[in-house]
Amino acid sequence: MENKKTLKVLLISLCIYILLSWVIVSGSYATGAFSSDGYNPVGVLDIILAPIMLFNQFATTIVPKIDNTYMYFGYGNIILAFITIGMLYGVLNKTGAYHRLIDNMSKKMENSDKFVLIVVTLIYFFISATLRIPLVLFLFLPFVAALLMKLKYNRVTTFTATIGAMLMGQLGSLFSPAISVDGEIYLSLGLNNILPRLVLFVLLLVVLLATLLLKKDNKSDNEEIPLLEDDEEEKSYVPIVISSIVVTLILIVGMFNYKYMFNYDGLTDAYDKVMNTTIAGYPFMKTIMGMIEPFGFFTGFTMSALLIIQILVLKFIYSIDFNKTLDGIKKGIVAMLPVVGLSMISLSLIVLSFNNPSNFVLTIVNKILDLFPDIQTIGVLLSSFIHSLFFVDFDNLVGNLLAPFADVYGSTSSPLSLFMMQVGYGISALITPFSVYLIAGLAYLKVPYTKWFKYILIPLVIIVVLCVATVMVTDYVL
Repeated sequence: MENKKTLKVLLISLCIYILLSWVIVSGSYATGAFSSDGYNPVGVLDIILAPIMLFNQFATTIVPKIDNTYMYFGYGNIILAFITIGMLYGVLNKTGAYHRLIDNMSKKMENSDKFVLIVVTLIYFFISATLRIPLVLFLFLPFVAALLMKLKYNRVTTFTATIGAMLMGQLGSLFSPAISVDGEIYLSLGLNNILPRLVLFVLLLVVLLATLLLKKDNKSDNEEIPLLEDDEEEKSYVPIVISSIVVTLILIVGMFNYKYMFNYDGLTDAYDKVMNTTIAGYPFMKTIMGMIEPFGFFTGFTMSALLIIQILVLKFIYSIDFNKTLDGIKKGIVAMLPVVGLSMISLSLIVLSFNNPSNFVLTIVNKILDLFPDIQTIGVLLSSFIHSLFFVDFDNLVGNLLAPFADVYGSTSSPLSLFMMQVGYGISALITPFSVYLIAGLAYLKVPYTKWFKYILIPLVIIVVLCVATVMVTDYVL
């Protein structure tokens, strides 16, 4: 029932987008100059096809961008990763150790449950604001959610401490790759505006913790915990812990972009050397490694491969028979079906945007820039927010609007514009139904979108005020 409510919100939002495309003229930008392209209505069939088109992008395209840098296109890897995460936890339930791990941890922490809640929140917030590895954070959602729900925190509080904290960290990014990579590619400036980012980081963290700790009725008896089954066996959970640590470290190293963060090419150079290693002229390492992505550029594809390897290792260590393994995989996939289905719908518009860059959203953006030619704060923030309500992808936002912002406000203001775009994008990602990790988290924890919106509304108003104030002060000082 809860996921049906979220589905309704998604479908209504899609209908609004379709209707707006019928009545507002579309436009596009070329090197900063806007051109009106006439009406470009989105057909009902387009919306039906858009989620399916995600599968066309399951094959990652590696394209040299600048200085042999790899750029990735496609969103199918996210969907595949969600499925594989479900498979992993389905098999974990068959080990006879996973439930014992959760149970033992919750019993030891039951007298310090608030401390655990704060620690989880800080981890999700800080990692998101620095490393920006959302798929890794989502990988641990079933485990962390099970622990918090065992401590009797309700679903909304659990969601806020995990995915909510991740999205807030995204808004308050200090020097995450998503921001710095675009800054380097488009502006050649790398890290920038660190002080205002740090101020915003601290303010958002205070609001987030206050929201969690001051809200009443944050506890409940959770009779059903997603992807956690009772098991009477009492096997050691050490192999689970060790294998998870190893996989996590590999993913962190593999998904964090070192080139643009620290101008470090060592890992990509090492990758090239390893892949080009031959024995008697035969590409031996390439035969073994196949199409594995370079370190620093891992996507959900490589993540899925690593999780499948972990599944096989655990099957061997715990001697899980074939039928029991298949049953665990099946249950894991079934548990993740709402996540996969709603996420595919949530990604529909970004797919349409990449396949047809002329749209009415850019016409609205152009009108906003015409209305505020001298007020950069309002022009950039509002344009970024409106654009991100529909297309929740920071690369897409920067690629579409950084040049128009520079054209209107001057190229010297571009670093500040990048910070403002981060803010507008981050605020939108907290509430728009087209924010894939928002919708995936709500679907997994069965929290209705409307319930989340009501929960976050007052904190969101405070967040908007703090963000606008921080940006305005930064603009004034600079």
